[in-house]
Amino acid sequence: MEGWLYVMSNESLRPGLVKIGRSNDLRQHARDLYTRGVAAPFKIAYRGFVEECEAIEKKVHLALEDCRLSSERDFFECSIAKAILTIQESSHIMSEDVYVKDEHQLEEEKKARKQDKLLLQYNEKTKKDRKQYIEDEGIWLDKPSFYITIFLGLVAFILFPQMDEYFRDNSAIKWFLAAIPPYIYWHFASKKYSRNYRELETKAEKLYPLASSYDTIAPPESSDGSSEITEDGQRSTPEERLIEELTFSEVKDNSNEANLTESEPDALVAQVTQPKISWVCHYCATDNSSEPANQVVCIRCNRASSMEHIL
Repeated sequence: MEGWLYVMSNESLRPGLVKIGRSNDLRQHARDLYTRGVAAPFKIAYRGFVEECEAIEKKVHLALEDCRLSSERDFFECSIAKAILTIQESSHIMSEDVYVKDEHQLEEEKKARKQDKLLLQYNEKTKKDRKQYIEDEGIWLDKPSFYITIFLGLVAFILFPQMDEYFRDNSAIKWFLAAIPPYIYWHFASKKYSRNYRELETKAEKLYPLASSYDTIAPPESSDGSSEITEDGQRSTPEERLIEELTFSEVKDNSNEANLTESEPDALVAQVTQPKISWVCHYCATDNSSEPANQVVCIRCNRASSMEHIL
């Protein structure tokens, strides 16, 4: 059912106390509240027209449960901006009116909500890093094997073939003795695995600590390039941004050189080649021409000659 959700304040109540509820006639509802012995009349700070008004009211009250004074009353100890943003985020507003509008307070509340969201994303990523670390480092942990347990039980029957003769009238004792070896293995293997896994979890918690507040993951913004937190909760340091800029510049320069090679081949600088020398082979007296080297090969007899003999 469609209806109006409202946020009301009263100057006679203590500061920071608002009333959040629903009503189809807000003016009359405010007058009814004033006639119940309140020192000052209630002022409507906000109203929004939504579908499923009753369900949205419960959703908003649940979101602000920590700020609620009593479960039997609709009074919450929070700012007007927080109450308005909670209603806006909890439903699709078809129509709304803001009577008490404080842009600075709204911006501060939006900033606080964004920081809470980034803090939550940062901690979620940290938890994933912990889990991944435990999976990578926990490969060496020896888990108790079900097949080894069954194998030990079978070995118990093989090693004690006389059990049928001694416990022919009491099979319970035979089964009990056969279960002792696999139980001992399972007990000590599980205990060792649990101890090693707890140590690995403790190490992961120290390597990837959770952030208790936004200030611990994002220092105050400054003009000298302080660290920033991206939308996915990751930290972007000045060094990381500098590396990205340098990498981007390298790729850009390489692409420019490639374009120059394809579009203007004549503009490239000609390569400098070494001058060739003429020499005579002392084996077959054939004239040759080649670049200077420690040894040169004759084109006729295919014999190598030292440059010292030629000079």
